[in-house]
Amino acid sequence: MTPMLATDRLRDALAVLAATYLVLLQTNLMNAPRSVVLGLMAVVALAVFARADARADAALSAGARALAAAFLACAAWSVASLAWTVDRELTLTELRADVVLTSVGSAAILLCVRETVAFRRIVTAILASFALLACAAVGLGFASDPWNDKLMHHGAGTWSTHLVIVAPLVLLVRAPEPAGWGRGRTTGLAVVALACLVLAGARSSENRMVWPALFASLAVVGIALALRDRGSRLTNGGRARTVLVFVALGVLMALAFVEAASRKADSLLPAPVTIERSVSGDPRLAIWPLAREKIGERPWLGHGFGKEILGREFAAKLGDATLTHAHDVFLSVLMQTGAVGLALFLALLAATAWRFVGYAQRVLTLRSEIAKPVLSVMLTEAGHDVDSVVAYRTVGVPVTERIRRDVENGRINAILITSGSVAKQVREQFPEIPDTTMLAAIGPRTAKDAEKAGLPVTAIADKQTVDALIDTVSRFTLPHAADEFAP
Repeated sequence: MTPMLATDRLRDALAVLAATYLVLLQTNLMNAPRSVVLGLMAVVALAVFARADARADAALSAGARALAAAFLACAAWSVASLAWTVDRELTLTELRADVVLTSVGSAAILLCVRETVAFRRIVTAILASFALLACAAVGLGFASDPWNDKLMHHGAGTWSTHLVIVAPLVLLVRAPEPAGWGRGRTTGLAVVALACLVLAGARSSENRMVWPALFASLAVVGIALALRDRGSRLTNGGRARTVLVFVALGVLMALAFVEAASRKADSLLPAPVTIERSVSGDPRLAIWPLAREKIGERPWLGHGFGKEILGREFAAKLGDATLTHAHDVFLSVLMQTGAVGLALFLALLAATAWRFVGYAQRVLTLRSEIAKPVLSVMLTEAGHDVDSVVAYRTVGVPVTERIRRDVENGRINAILITSGSVAKQVREQFPEIPDTTMLAAIGPRTAKDAEKAGLPVTAIADKQTVDALIDTVSRFTLPHAADEFAP
C-alpha cells in the first residue's frame, strides 16, 4: 500500500469514528460506547498526524489559525484556574468534559474533514440521529406529561442547546453537491421535515428560552442570506418567497415563546396568571444580582472553571436546588474565570466572526479545465455567491520516440510530477514504467492524483516548489547517473 493510500484510509476510518461519536454524543443512552469511540478517535488521529503527508495537507487558513489560537488560549486559562478554584474536583471534572474531550473531538474532525464529501457524511449522521431523537422526544411527550427529558436527551437544557446548534445545519441539505444534495423537490421536502422536527423538538422541551435562541439563529441566517444575495440573480419573486418564509417562522417562534411562557407560569404561579407576572417572576431576576455579587468578590480571576462552580451556594441562597448557575453565558464566564477569561472568550467570538465574515461576499474563482471545483463548492456551501471560470487548459505534448524508449528501458532515472495533469500525461504516454524509475511528486495533493492515475509515487517534496522537488530527488542514489549524456 502506498503512503498516500494509507493516509486516505486512516482519514476514512477517522471520519467514520467522528460521525459515530457525534451520533452518540447526542444521547445519554450509550455513554460507555461513546467513550470507547472517543478513545479510538484519539488513537487514529495521532496516527494520521504522525504522517508527514497528512500534516502537509492539513494547513489552516489565517482565520482558522486565529480561531484555533483563541480556543487554545481559552482552554489554557481554564486549566490555569485549577490554581485558585474553590472546588478543585468540580473544575477537574468540567475541564475533562468541556476542554479535553472537546479538543480531542475537534482535532480529530479537523484532520478527517479535508474534503466536502466527508463533511457531508458527518452532517448527514448528525441530522439523521437528531431526527430520531426529535421523534423520540415528541413520542415521549405524548406518552407522559411531563416527558422524561433525562431518559435519552441529557435533560431539557442540553436538548434545547442541541436544537439551536443543529438548526443551521438543516439548510446544508440544500447546499450544492458534493457538500449537500443540491436544490430539488426531495431536498426541499427533507428541509421542511427537519425544520418541523426542530420546532416539535423545541416544543417538547418546554423551555421558554429555546425560542429566542432559535429566533436569533434564524435572524443570523436571514442576514447572511440577504448579504449573499446582494447583486445575485435571484428574482424578485424568489426574494419575496424567502422573506415570507423567514417572517412566518419568526412569527411562529414568537407565538411559541408566548405559549411556553404561559405554560411555565401556569405551573409555577397561582391564578390569575399573565405574561407580565410570568416575566416578573422569572428566577433569573434573582440569579443575576447574586451572580454579580459573586463576580465582585473575584473580578479578575473568578472562582474557578465550571458552570456550577458555586452551585451549592446558589441553590442555598435562592432556595431552589435547580438554580445552580448564572443562566447567562457572559456572567457565567466572568464568574468562573474572571475578567481575563471573559476577554479571552470575547476574543474567541471575534475570531469566529472573522473566520466567517467574508462568506457574504461575491467571489470569482479561476480553475483549470480538469481541476475539481473543490474551492468553488466549499465557498458556495459557506454562503458565498461564487462565479467559477475555467481560466486555462493543459494540453499534452507528445514525447519523442527516443524519450519513450529510454523510459521503457529504464534509462530515465526519475520522472518529476508537478501537477495532476502532468500525472495524467505520464500515465498515458508511458504505459510501461520500470520499477527502478523514481516517480517524485511536488506535493501531497499531486501525489494523490498520481496514485489515482496508477503511478506509484516514490517520493514527495517537503514544500510545493520545484527547488524542493529537485532537492528531494537529489537525496536518492540514481542507478544510471554515469551515462546520462551517452549517445
